[in-house]
Amino acid sequence: MLDPSFAKNISNTPPADKTEFLFFNIKEFLVDLIKEIDAAQSSIDIEMFIFEKDELSGPIIESLKRASERNLKIRILVDGVGSLKWISGDIHDFKKDHIQVRVFNPLKLKFYNSRVNKRDHRKTVLIDNSLAYVGSFNFSIKYAYWRETILKIENPLVLLLYDLFSDTWYNAQTLLHKNKIEFKEIEKTLLCSDEIYTTQTRKLRKKYGKEFIKKMDQSQHRIWFTSPYFNPPRILMKALSRAAKRGVDVKLILPQTSDIPFLNWMAQLHYPFLIQRGIHVYEYLPNVLHAKTYLMDDEVLIGTGNLNYRSFYKDIELNIAVKTPHIIQEIEAQFQEDIKNSSKVTGDIRMPWYKRIISKCLSIFKTSF
Repeated sequence: MLDPSFAKNISNTPPADKTEFLFFNIKEFLVDLIKEIDAAQSSIDIEMFIFEKDELSGPIIESLKRASERNLKIRILVDGVGSLKWISGDIHDFKKDHIQVRVFNPLKLKFYNSRVNKRDHRKTVLIDNSLAYVGSFNFSIKYAYWRETILKIENPLVLLLYDLFSDTWYNAQTLLHKNKIEFKEIEKTLLCSDEIYTTQTRKLRKKYGKEFIKKMDQSQHRIWFTSPYFNPPRILMKALSRAAKRGVDVKLILPQTSDIPFLNWMAQLHYPFLIQRGIHVYEYLPNVLHAKTYLMDDEVLIGTGNLNYRSFYKDIELNIAVKTPHIIQEIEAQFQEDIKNSSKVTGDIRMPWYKRIISKCLSIFKTSF
């Protein structure tokens, strides 16, 4: 059970003079989120991969109901697979509270096609079109004690995130852009942006992959990555190798315990390649590591994208690029703290024979993970 009093005595509150702020665990994030929902004046938009009705989401749902009583416009967009449990049951409870809910690409087993594999993996909350939360969080009790990273922003980027959400909202079930002219303008702006990276369309996906590798290749001092899933495309493995070869400090923090165990086994198959090339690999010990942060020199990408095929080639993701000094310092400090709580991998992982066989078999289908 999540202690309902967790909202009390939290001192980690965003200073008024900052437009970007970080949270490294769900509890502190929820305190701030509920405070902002209760102060909202006009609208609340939530885009969530996993939304379940439980002890964690309960206070959020209650705050949304209070906002509805103030006649705010509230929209909740959930993924058709990630939130399948909620969709099958409690989702309809929102109708009587005048809260709009839509499902992205709902699962229809009778009509299986390639689109079923396109999931909305973004996790964002937008309030009054002036404030946004973006990060690795989900609304489910099992995430309550995981290591997360969540970025809160209050700057003009939020308006573009609102346009992006609205397009996904209106096209959630067809996956087609009804207002193509309007979306082309949004896409054009996103293609030129060096702060917002999403994979909504083929062009935006191509830009994300190209820019991610470019940032790695331009790094001169450090590449410090934290990711819960490591099933990288070959192009990313080569970029890591090139960086280490030219003397960049390349460190990866990955989970020792995962919510999807076989993905850990698949990640461990890459360890010998990485270690032989001077790349430092650490496994996070205290609990499940779910943060997705990619620090390259003095710029960091924070969001929902993982270091796997799904994030680069299938799912809809969102990463925000930040260069603000205090954010870089906090990410750097948290990375160092995570290393203290991790075990360095120094050689080949001795996996039980059945895990090695399963992971190698699954590697044949690695583009699906």
